[in-house]
Amino acid sequence: SYRLRRKRLTSELFYKEYNSRPLSYGDFYALCEEYQRLRFQELSEGTKKKHLSTIRLLREYRPNLSIDELTPELIRRWVIHMRKVRGNSEVTIAKNVRIVGIYINEAVRRGLIDHSPLREVKMRGCIDTTAEALSEEELDALYHSYKQKTFKGMLSDTLELFLFLCFSSLHVSDALSLQIDQIDKDEFTYIRCKMLNVRPRVVHVPISKPLRAIIEKRRAGRDNGLLWEDMPPVQRMNAALKYIARVAGVNRRLSTKFGRHTFATVFVRHTREINTLRDSLGHTS
Repeated sequence: SYRLRRKRLTSELFYKEYNSRPLSYGDFYALCEEYQRLRFQELSEGTKKKHLSTIRLLREYRPNLSIDELTPELIRRWVIHMRKVRGNSEVTIAKNVRIVGIYINEAVRRGLIDHSPLREVKMRGCIDTTAEALSEEELDALYHSYKQKTFKGMLSDTLELFLFLCFSSLHVSDALSLQIDQIDKDEFTYIRCKMLNVRPRVVHVPISKPLRAIIEKRRAGRDNGLLWEDMPPVQRMNAALKYIARVAGVNRRLSTKFGRHTFATVFVRHTREINTLRDSLGHTS
């Protein structure tokens, strides 16, 4: 194998190969599958899906890939393929390369390759990666529609949840998992769903006046159970939010992601307290 690849085989490399080659003789995808068996128990479902999707994408581009074929040239060609053939955005390309880098680093850790080829690959700068957020005027317009009871039924419930996200900093999945008994008089606590099996950390969220009003309306005198019961799927709520935005005069393709980002943007604009924001969002940095 070394002779065919015109590589020099030393005794040191021979023993390294001998000790590591039960892994399907250097098959990169076999390494990925073994790593997933070990680590997927610690990852959230969303993160697992991203990993599987990225490895599937690489496999479509290069069905057979040995570990020693992981070169800067291969990564560059894959990036060009994603950009020109698949039409992926620079943000998506950067995420895919970062995920593949996790498996490459595992190969380095095991001594299967000397260093990561990603060191020599310079990624193109991503254009406008800032998360979208509402302005305070746009948030006021939506809150006014809510107070005026402009929407009924599922539309009203969706707007109410969206405003909860804007006032609480929660991701929609965390909000939908929030139990009433996690809510105290002045704050509520939760652990982010995506960090539950990785680095669980209790996040404390202070309850503002508008947030308290929404919570009391949703709990309707209940002492336990989910705060947000019988909500439609997120995809359906995102479609509803686009309609709500049009009616309220907000020129945005609104989705639930705007809520958490809006909280962060408004908070920083008014307080400049980055460390407090970090804790409120449940981030480590």
